[in-house]
Amino acid sequence: MPQSLYELLGCDQSSDKEQIIYEYKILAKKYHPDKNESKCQVMFQQLHYAKEILTNDRTRKHYDNYLKMGSIMPLKEWMDNLDRIQQVNYLLLSKIYFVEFSLDNKNPSTNHISSYKSK
Repeated sequence: MPQSLYELLGCDQSSDKEQIIYEYKILAKKYHPDKNESKCQVMFQQLHYAKEILTNDRTRKHYDNYLKMGSIMPLKEWMDNLDRIQQVNYLLLSKIYFVEFSLDNKNPSTNHISSYKSK
């Protein structure tokens, strides 16, 4: 299997949805299980999986993050945990940056919100 879903479909990260769908249709005809041996069924399923991920803005962004992270876990596990991974990323960011609410009851004009980078 090629290194990325983009390569599997014969495109790259700059390809738009229309290009991805176009490339998918060409390859899907070539590897469709009805026209080929059973070993083509696996390739057809991989093509379909790639198209589904890369033509959805949310999953494509998540997949692009997977590529940037250097494949720290199997792709299927990464994609299946989309919501959980986004929550972890949010929690990590909240540890790096926190908001301090400072309230001065004696002088309300000094109430402010400050951002600090944690140590």
